[in-house]
Amino acid sequence: MARHLIHNFRVTVHDADHAACEWTMCLHADDGEALLMSEPPILIGSVTDQCVRGADGTWRYAARTTKPLFKGSKPTSG
Repeated sequence: MARHLIHNFRVTVHDADHAACEWTMCLHADDGEALLMSEPPILIGSVTDQCVRGADGTWRYAARTTKPLFKGSKPTSG
């Protein structure tokens, strides 16, 4: 089970078709089903998304960069 918690979400509009989103992610995850023991996040990271509006007017992610800031003792993938 995993939950990605998003904090401090900010959007910077570059022009009518380009924007960037910056946010902090706290990742809580463990094997099993709810109800799991409460533990610190296994990862806290700084995330930057590059977004582009397509010809159809729909916004899409062009790129995502995640920079780990803090890492717990549990692995982030299994």
